Amino acid sequence: MLSKHNIAHIPVHNPRDALAYLSNPHNPRPNIIFLKMQIPVMSSKEFIHILRTKPPFANDPLLRATPVIGMDPGYSFRSCRDKHINEWGVDDAIPRPMKAKALQDVLLYWSRREVVPNQGPGGDVSVRPVWGPFPLRGYTGPRSLL
Repeated sequence: MLSKHNIAHIPVHNPRDALAYLSNPHNPRPNIIFLKMQIPVMSSKEFIHILRTKPPFANDPLLRATPVIGMDPGYSFRSCRDKHINEWGVDDAIPRPMKAKALQDVLLYWSRREVVPNQGPGGDVSVRPVWGPFPLRGYTGPRSLL
């Protein structure tokens, strides 16, 4: 589905291969990671734990800020989505098989975020929304008065 929309992607078939790919500093860093929640080789929780807490992954601020999107055939309602996010530690979740609209919504949401370095020591980064060339104003009235 990603190829159909001209989105560059690198398919990896299990979490161990993904960790091997991400551990190589010469490989390009992903902007987003899609993760099947039910995989046989390594649990999704274990993969996310390693990605977020173990070196060399935890030492890479851009990789720490990369959103992980869980894909699970077992949910269809908002409450289940929130449960997956809290239970599994993913940043977002979408149902499998992937629908074009769900994929588009997730990609639009996470592509409107930018990784910025935090001030001070430590080399940490944070993710903030990108609103375009003009920041949103705090005015709640009619748009014609903006």
